[in-house]
Amino acid sequence: MVLSGMEKIDFPWGNMPHDARVPLPGIGWLIAIIPITPSTVEWALRLLFLSAFLSMIGLWTRMSMLVYVVMAFYIIGVPNFFGKVNHGHYLVWFPAVLAFSPCFDALSVDAWLKKRKKGTGDEGRGTINYSFPIKVIWLLFGIIYFFPGFWKVWDCGLDWALTDNVRNQMQLKWIDLNGWLPFFRIDHYPLLYKLAGIYTIIFELGFVLLLFNKKTRIAAIIGGLLFHGFTFLFMQISFYKLVMCYVFFIGTRDRGRGTGHATSSSTVVLRPSSLLTIIATILLSANIICGIFKITSFPFACYPTFAYLVPSETETLSFTTIDSSGKETPLDKSMLQKTFSSERYRAWEYKLIAAQKENNKEEINKWGRNFYDFFNIQQPLNIYMETIPLSPDSVGKPVKRALIEEVK
Repeated sequence: MVLSGMEKIDFPWGNMPHDARVPLPGIGWLIAIIPITPSTVEWALRLLFLSAFLSMIGLWTRMSMLVYVVMAFYIIGVPNFFGKVNHGHYLVWFPAVLAFSPCFDALSVDAWLKKRKKGTGDEGRGTINYSFPIKVIWLLFGIIYFFPGFWKVWDCGLDWALTDNVRNQMQLKWIDLNGWLPFFRIDHYPLLYKLAGIYTIIFELGFVLLLFNKKTRIAAIIGGLLFHGFTFLFMQISFYKLVMCYVFFIGTRDRGRGTGHATSSSTVVLRPSSLLTIIATILLSANIICGIFKITSFPFACYPTFAYLVPSETETLSFTTIDSSGKETPLDKSMLQKTFSSERYRAWEYKLIAAQKENNKEEINKWGRNFYDFFNIQQPLNIYMETIPLSPDSVGKPVKRALIEEVK
């Protein structure tokens, strides 16, 4: 496991300019002081991969998982400090729960070494130790889905699903993906995309309610797989890592209820450890607060709500270089989309467009200079704001084009 350079690990954030950092709610102080350099990122990645491997095989499991949580907080957190929050928070939450649970009591190197050393089996293990952390993770799943559904209804009502909003949401995403189109143009079928909107709201609000009964849990799992499958097919939004975490829903038996009494001669129901209870309380409470107040931060957040009605037009940026004769040459912004993801690049566009509307010269200059540096050009750069129709079937030039800034 050798990492010889930043180019090989495709993690550009170590080279990002300091003024591209965007304070997040509650942790602006951390963003200002946390070291973000190619060398710190590389060493953090080394420790992340090593601790993840040791956690996977169950060697020095608790310490390995604690190291993983710290490194994951850093590696997953760093991109979030640059203009847009990536919602991989659960890759910190779930391991934090497992780190304080007895997840290494079986099928681990630690368990094999312990059994070899003591010559004992697993007599007398308390079943609540295994069900409690799993249910905490279920509740975290429920929070991920519930608040986006709640805010859709609260902010938009059923108009979110029963108007052309879902179509416009998809078409806006296709523009963000540089003109990508799905294999099936669902935007041509109002009944289908409106049903998809209703399904989205019902799924997000109902998911957590279905988890704690074995039969309804199956419906929740199927519903989640369909939800993520369709959002990927029609919007290229992939939460495949979250879907992989659906393994937490499989094979769980609720044998104990935390009463502290024996359920048989060899099985004692134990209460969860105080540390696990504290971690669970922090994770659940902090994320519920973020959901209630629609706070997007890190390591806690309200997951993307899409709780707004999208009009049939949108604003985007275009870039041109200017030669000595004044001739303009268009620049391909797909380089930025590929390097930093289309979602993050689009967030940067929104920040510059918002600064233009607010006539915020400081922000305009900051993001204008950042784009100039990202393109790595020597000629002056013109940045334009274009108002364009969402529909990919629309033809003709942009509706409106205005110069935001010339960067030299």
